[in-house]
Amino acid sequence: MRKILKLLRLVLLSLPRVIFEYFQWILPYSRHPEKAPIEKRYAKARSLVVFILRNMHFDLRAEEEGILNVDKPCLFVANHVSAIDPLTLIALSKRPVSFIAKKEAKKMIVVGRFIRAIDGLFLDRSDAFQAVKLFRQAKANMEQENLSYAIFPEGTRTKEPYSGKLLPFHAGSLKIAYMAKAPIVTYAQFGSFHVLDKKPGPWHIVSILGLKTREYDEYNAVKSVDLINKLQEEIQVGAQKLIDADNAYYDSKENKKRPHKWWKDALKKGD
Repeated sequence: MRKILKLLRLVLLSLPRVIFEYFQWILPYSRHPEKAPIEKRYAKARSLVVFILRNMHFDLRAEEEGILNVDKPCLFVANHVSAIDPLTLIALSKRPVSFIAKKEAKKMIVVGRFIRAIDGLFLDRSDAFQAVKLFRQAKANMEQENLSYAIFPEGTRTKEPYSGKLLPFHAGSLKIAYMAKAPIVTYAQFGSFHVLDKKPGPWHIVSILGLKTREYDEYNAVKSVDLINKLQEEIQVGAQKLIDADNAYYDSKENKKRPHKWWKDALKKGD
C-alpha cells in the first residue's frame, strides 16, 4: 500500500509538467537535437529533473561534489542501484552530461526521447559493430559539444543494494574514455531506489560520493580489464560508506525532518 501511495503522489505532482515538457521540447529536440545547443537542451532537462526529484521527497546529498563538475568532458563511472540514478547525476552536474543506456530504453516513450534530447546513446551489447560505431559517436560528441558521458559498468541495477556487493563491471564500458583520451571520474551512489521502497517517510536520502578523477595520462598504459577491476574496488568501498550513512540516517529519524532546499542551490542562475 505504501508503494502505491508513493507512486500515486509522484504521478499526480509530476505527470502534468512531464507531459507538457514532453511536447514542448523533449519530443522536438529528440527528433532534431541540432536545432538547439546542448547547453540549452541540458538546462531544460536539468530543470525538469530537479522538479521530479523534489517531488519524490529526496534529500539529495553529495560529498566531494566538485569532482562531479570537472572543467572538461569526461567519462563518469558509478555503481547502479536504481533506474533513477541518471537523474541524480544530472541534478548535481552543472556541466552537460548524457548517458550510454541499454538499447531497450530507446523504446520507452518518454525516457527514450529524453535521453535522445540530450544526446544520449543506446548500446546493443550483442552487436560489436554497433558498439564501435556508438563509441565513435560518443567521442565526437565529447569533442564537438564539450559533452560528458556517464556509464554504469554493471550493465543492470543490483537487486540487493544493502548487500554492498556490486555486480561485475564490464571492461568494454571504458572504451569511450580511451578513444576520447578523456578523464575518468568515479563516484559511488546510494538511495535512489527509496522512492518506491518500504522505508518510512516523508523524506529519503539519496547520496553521491565523488571518488577520483584519472587523467588520460594516468591510465592510457593500463589494460582496460585491469583498470575496470581497480575502479570496481574503489566504487565498492565508496558504496559501503554510503550504505552505512543511509542506515544511520534512518536510525536517527532524520528522515522526519524537512531537508535543506538543495533544489534551489542546484538551479541558481549563473552556476
